[in-house]
Amino acid sequence: MENPVINTFSLDAYLNKAIGKLVSNVYKAVITNPKESVFVFKMQKVFRQAEIIRKTYLEKEDLHIPPFLISSMATECNLACKGCYAHANNICNTKEKRWDVKIFFF
Repeated sequence: MENPVINTFSLDAYLNKAIGKLVSNVYKAVITNPKESVFVFKMQKVFRQAEIIRKTYLEKEDLHIPPFLISSMATECNLACKGCYAHANNICNTKEKRWDVKIFFF
């Protein structure tokens, strides 16, 4: 017998809800700072728009784009993970570094 909880679980819905909850918690943390509150409000709007765009691509082009919040703390990454948006679009800022072999005498 199949587990009905597993069959009805939607990862997309779960992640969308998690992003919404994260924004809600951030609101509580920045409520006393007007500039930060405005930023969080704008980000929430962007997240909602992204959700609509993901649904549109799924319905019209059968293209699944997972809801995922990406935070990059660095401007370079050399991992090239499967499915990485940054590496696929060449925005990782990683250029192949060439090391010239030279012998130095001191």
